[in-house]
Amino acid sequence: MKILIVSTYGESMPLAYRLKQEGHQVFYHITDPKYQNIGHGIVEKVDDDWENWVDDVDLIVFDDTGHGKEAQTLKDDGYNVIGGSEYTDKLELDRGFGQQQMEDAGLTILPSKKFTNIDEAIDFVTDNPGRYVIKPDGKGSDDKALTYVGKDENGEDVLSILNHYKKKFAKNINALELQTFISGLEIGVSAFFNGEKFVEPFIISFEHKKMFPGDVGPNTGEMGTTMFWVSRNHRMVKEVLMKMESRLQGYTGFFDINCIVADNKFYPLEMTCRFGYPTIELKMETISNNFGNWLLNLAIGLGDPLELKNQFSCCVVMAVPPFPYEDEKTFKKLSEDNLIIIKSNDRTGYFPSEVNEEDGEWYVGGMSGYPLIVCGCGSTMEDAISEAYDRVSKVIIPDVFYRNDIGGKWSKQQQDLSKYHLLPDSVEDFLVPGSYPQDSDQVPPKESRDSESLSPDDQTNRKSDAYETIPPDRS
Repeated sequence: MKILIVSTYGESMPLAYRLKQEGHQVFYHITDPKYQNIGHGIVEKVDDDWENWVDDVDLIVFDDTGHGKEAQTLKDDGYNVIGGSEYTDKLELDRGFGQQQMEDAGLTILPSKKFTNIDEAIDFVTDNPGRYVIKPDGKGSDDKALTYVGKDENGEDVLSILNHYKKKFAKNINALELQTFISGLEIGVSAFFNGEKFVEPFIISFEHKKMFPGDVGPNTGEMGTTMFWVSRNHRMVKEVLMKMESRLQGYTGFFDINCIVADNKFYPLEMTCRFGYPTIELKMETISNNFGNWLLNLAIGLGDPLELKNQFSCCVVMAVPPFPYEDEKTFKKLSEDNLIIIKSNDRTGYFPSEVNEEDGEWYVGGMSGYPLIVCGCGSTMEDAISEAYDRVSKVIIPDVFYRNDIGGKWSKQQQDLSKYHLLPDSVEDFLVPGSYPQDSDQVPPKESRDSESLSPDDQTNRKSDAYETIPPDRS
């Protein structure tokens, strides 16, 4: 099968790597020029206009928000697309809108206030001292290091940060949100969506956003994650995720709601309407299906459940300077083209991100210092964590750093999960032990696409025919 991936920063390179391992032909386009120096030798790069390739592939994947309009247009024209819509882009990028949509859906949101400039936010905190979380809106939200969780009950640190942002980032932050801080269990619930409904099974996850062990240091987006699969009977699925199902009609892709649980209530913080990073690696580590075939079925609108190797998984981000910041001079001096040595003949669980390949060797590419995500899975969380760090121990990269405590709070988290009736439930119906298929020869060449010459009925029939040639994997 031929797959085109349109990426903003190249974050879905691990997905492209997996799809190529399965035997699919992957074409990869990166829109941000700063990140185009990755993936060489791993996938076929598309440096010209990606729009010229849509008639030559079976599946089009958008890996980030901001492409909702193009994705929706392609879907309307009959193409098979994994990607958002203008509505789902707005859910994630406009936090105030997203919060209002969740409240309208029946979820309990925390008090928050949106500001169109930093001065307004400074005046608000001055007049209303308190502990707040600063969340830039729009594309300013791409830089996770700018999210700040206040520590001082009077908001003095929040005021200091806002004044700093005013001096340094006023041009990049055109809007922001202040959210009232609440202490509790931070947890995510997520699943794939096929245009009409969520597809089983579902995911419960725990992010580790701070740079250093013990949740110390700047925000990085994520330094690692733990997760487990659950059924649709899980409390968070029923009381949080399913409340948004009717609002996502037409969306095809991955959807996540990150929450705080406190006093036995769920408080949704934000939504992610795209693949999460590095959670896509976690999912791929445990999925037994030929994932490329399964994604095509998802885009077509089918609801085949995922098949799993294990219920629990853990991933660790292995980073190099200048991560989590962008500093081209530091990157070129310390990290560019450094060899990634893996002291194992088995690369299962190793996902290259900002990496290039030459003669079978991986080298650090890109510019932000985010080369490798290492995963493990198991029948228990302890087994998954152990496997992940065993694989980490086999990696040598100059100046590499990573957190050595991903999953370290699992014992305490289990107590909280028990208290809130959120413990893992049975996913025996989805477990199919074994590795994912390597052969995609069952996928025939795609018919040429000429949507203008096809009636809606013809387009529907074409989608049905496409599925009939791809029987569900049972390996």
